[in-house]
Amino acid sequence: MSIEAPVQLGADTRLWPVVRRSHADFELFRFEVEVPAQLGCWPGHFPGWQVVPGALQLHWVQVLAAHSFGLTGGPVRIERAKFAAPIGPGQRFGLSLERKPHGRVAFRLDDVERLYSSGLLDFTGAGEVESAP
Repeated sequence: MSIEAPVQLGADTRLWPVVRRSHADFELFRFEVEVPAQLGCWPGHFPGWQVVPGALQLHWVQVLAAHSFGLTGGPVRIERAKFAAPIGPGQRFGLSLERKPHGRVAFRLDDVERLYSSGLLDFTGAGEVESAP
């Protein structure tokens, strides 16, 4: 799957990055993402130093995981979430989602130079679609 046009997946597009392209195989999705300079979280969030909140990064991951893997509902648990480096306006990075056993999805936001965030979402019992063995 490849998405060439910018895609917005949330109801409030002011809080979404631009998803320019994606690559997918059965269990792995990789999105190319750009954070808009006018992202709706900037006002009031660390005045003078704009950074994407970890909760917003998790929201992007959860919605893209549900959309990509046909999951319904949200994760029941977030495991090993790490926010290693700040993400700011205009930054481009990759967002990877990998389907794991037992309703879990591993995520990673990174570029060639650094890891921004990573972790595991547990969708067990949240209406997950079974993956092939």
